[in-house]
Amino acid sequence: MKKIIYVLICSIFLCSCSAKDDGKKTENENTSAAIEDSQQSSTETENTNNTETTANASKEPEETKAPETKASESNITVPATHDEDYFEFIGYWQLGQGIGSGYGARYAFNENGTFWWACSQMTLDERLVAKKGTWIFSDGKIYLTLTDEYTIEGGEIVDDPISGSGKAIKGGELKQKSDLNQIYVLTVTMPEKTTDTDQKYFALDGVEYFNYDAQPDFFDIEFFNK
Repeated sequence: MKKIIYVLICSIFLCSCSAKDDGKKTENENTSAAIEDSQQSSTETENTNNTETTANASKEPEETKAPETKASESNITVPATHDEDYFEFIGYWQLGQGIGSGYGARYAFNENGTFWWACSQMTLDERLVAKKGTWIFSDGKIYLTLTDEYTIEGGEIVDDPISGSGKAIKGGELKQKSDLNQIYVLTVTMPEKTTDTDQKYFALDGVEYFNYDAQPDFFDIEFFNK
């Protein structure tokens, strides 16, 4: 009898040990599977990030283009003479009314048939500073034949609180481009008056220009008088 009881106790003990071993084995298997899943997820994430990095590196930066200048057409025929009322446009004309710390962009239509244009004195980072050529007024349009441009080349753009744009060109060299022979046609209109003054004005392609003949230094630029 004692022998039977002893055998039963041993059997129970062995079953208990086996169950514990199986539990540990299952736990170890689960832990191992979790580690493998984690490593696989980490590898997939790394591969995805590497793929995205490679894709982003392969993209070239988009080119930033400067605004395009309205080009003239090559088949324009410039009238030979002015209309009779051309004299109304002879003089100095500034874009917009009023003078701030300097003159704005401006035209001079001279009696001898030449024209001058200069950029605003209040914006100090302009590369194109002046133009000149000849002009004809005919059939409600002003025909400009551009012969020369004056630009600032080189230098660097720096912060400048005085400039209307907040920037200015430091250094640089004034360069002249000649024999351009570019033709532009501007439509002349007389829009409804926007001010109460008697100051003469008109619009070129819808942009109002006001007369400043009374300003003796309006075009006090040396190269215009060569």
